[in-house]
Amino acid sequence: MLEGVANDSTNCKPSDVVKLWKDNIFGLLGLKLCLEARGDAPEELAQVTALFNERSSRADIKPAKTCFCAQDSIEKSCCD
Repeated sequence: MLEGVANDSTNCKPSDVVKLWKDNIFGLLGLKLCLEARGDAPEELAQVTALFNERSSRADIKPAKTCFCAQDSIEKSCCD
């Protein structure tokens, strides 16, 4: 993550992100990654992580990056 981007990315209220995109796993993942990079909001990170895990539990492939086209977003499986 580029230096300073995590702080810029979380200038909006995280509660707004959750409210506006509560079912969007890519939006939740982006917020989760920014909170992890900042490292200053463990309670909020725990809430966002739990929501991300819940929302992505039915996904065929759980994304690791906010852009699904990123190659390392695809988890390896036994059939690869």
